[in-house]
Amino acid sequence: MAEELENVDRDAMHRALTVCLPDHEPPIGVRVERVMRLGRRRTRTRRVIPLITAMVTAATVAVPWLLGTPAPVRQAPGDGPAPTVGQLQPGETAPTISAPGLSTMVAPPAGTASAGPPMRNSSSSTPSTQPTQQTQPPYRLPAGHQWNDGATALAKVIVDRLPPGKITYWFGTMSVAQDGGARNGFGFHELWYEGGRYGYFVVLHRTKGAFPATEYGLPVEPCTDPGTRLPEYHCAASSAPAGDTATSFEVNNGYQMRGVVWDKKDPAGGADIRVTGVFYLPAAGAWTPFPVLDSQPRLPSIPLSIQDINRAMGMPG
Repeated sequence: MAEELENVDRDAMHRALTVCLPDHEPPIGVRVERVMRLGRRRTRTRRVIPLITAMVTAATVAVPWLLGTPAPVRQAPGDGPAPTVGQLQPGETAPTISAPGLSTMVAPPAGTASAGPPMRNSSSSTPSTQPTQQTQPPYRLPAGHQWNDGATALAKVIVDRLPPGKITYWFGTMSVAQDGGARNGFGFHELWYEGGRYGYFVVLHRTKGAFPATEYGLPVEPCTDPGTRLPEYHCAASSAPAGDTATSFEVNNGYQMRGVVWDKKDPAGGADIRVTGVFYLPAAGAWTPFPVLDSQPRLPSIPLSIQDINRAMGMPG
């Protein structure tokens, strides 16, 4: 066979090929071996093109999906998986509030509360001198209460009513149980930081007579009944909308508290609602939702006035 190839008149084959090749093929200088190799490449190309097309199609579908998939939320220290920061969980309904004040609050649908980290960090308001967090979680939950997305969103509403640059963490809680009127109790918890010292501001929202402040770690809720209207609590009437009552108090009894109890009518006609706003400087060893208050210095005095607390609670006027 090799001898037969050696005896082939290659020039004759070239001429024959030139006649047979279409105009767009290489000129007469082409060699037979090249034509054979070109034919094999064309065969391989025909086989490869469908595969390349399929790969390009797959990439076209996959790339937008990959780019549109959010990065996993980093687990913050605390209880349970981290929800998406600043968003409600799927299907969750935030408790309703009549802006600009706190009004009737209804419980979210069953199963919508999350065990995620009850903490929000305001990077825009965190002082540069704030100590870095220790391995200890930055929060803990009151007994019988759980972290809640909607309540945390409302805690941010309160943050926005306070002087800027003071609140470093905030979160919202909802009672696991309901009262007799099928209402939950809600707490909005704010950690104040100023000059290397800490304080705790909380707003509680629940049915009057249900979920006392002691459930949230406060030692007492002054001025709410004759037994707590003590002279040392400095109970005083505070301005309130028509039909409502509000009482301010100030306590210095090894701990310091300044706050307002606002009993208001339910616009829907249900039982009266109680909203309590308190700035609290705990005594040594007292429980609060913020472990940092167990060991770090507290503020020397309460930085908010009664009027400031009224505004933070959403009190009209």
